[in-house]
Amino acid sequence: MLMGLAFLPLLLAGPVSRQFTGVGGLALVLLCTVVLTVGMMLAQPYAMDLIPRLAGERRIGTYYGLYYLVGGLAAAGGNAAIGALIDFARRSGMPALPWLVLAGFGVLCALAVTALDRRADLGGRR
Repeated sequence: MLMGLAFLPLLLAGPVSRQFTGVGGLALVLLCTVVLTVGMMLAQPYAMDLIPRLAGERRIGTYYGLYYLVGGLAAAGGNAAIGALIDFARRSGMPALPWLVLAGFGVLCALAVTALDRRADLGGRR
């Protein structure tokens, strides 16, 4: 959830970008970076714990490799898509659109992780 919410400070940079140049703009980007990093720090241990459970203690290295391959492809594709969305948003006069999409995607991912965590066969606590 934090990783999605990390993009909300950038909403300020779009509609009022002339006011947030220099130190103000840098502060918004740093706030986004800090919140995104804290979100990664919370999510990464969960993912690293989940992979061996999905692998069933067999071929764990293959599952980790696949995890990082899919993650890299998703990052490359996501960056290209968000870049195109940023260009579209600038041309259409909707500078907040990319940041709302990113925040919404983070919220959807948080809901998906919550649903995954509640599955009895993966939770390990039930």
